[in-house]
Amino acid sequence: MTRLKLNLIVCLLFLIPGLAAPALATKQIELNSKPPIKIDVKTHPSKVATGQEVWVVASIVLDPGWHIYGNPKGPGPGLPTILEVTSLPEGVTADPARFLPAEKFLEPDLGPDEWVWAYKKKTSIYVRLSTPDNLSS
Repeated sequence: MTRLKLNLIVCLLFLIPGLAAPALATKQIELNSKPPIKIDVKTHPSKVATGQEVWVVASIVLDPGWHIYGNPKGPGPGLPTILEVTSLPEGVTADPARFLPAEKFLEPDLGPDEWVWAYKKKTSIYVRLSTPDNLSS
């Protein structure tokens, strides 16, 4: 499952749109600065047997002042956060990602109807994988 974890980490880095969009779009990331988001990916259980289901959990921690959009996102601007599994061993299937409830986020400059669901401090995204009875390591 090491290759599977690596594929999921790569997917997370490229498929979370607006990777930690700054509040009011006033902050910028310098090339040599520390990223404002930390992503830790684990499987539960950590050892997977053939014919077993496993949960992949992407735990996301955001620096103060940063946020990512929820899924669903709400009526305001931006794109919802997505997690898409694009490469799995033959026979392994992935359910759609499951998101925790986000909080309502208002940006004063956009007006009262332009709110979004967002995660401001931390969240987790869950994906259930099903392995076939004949999975080889």
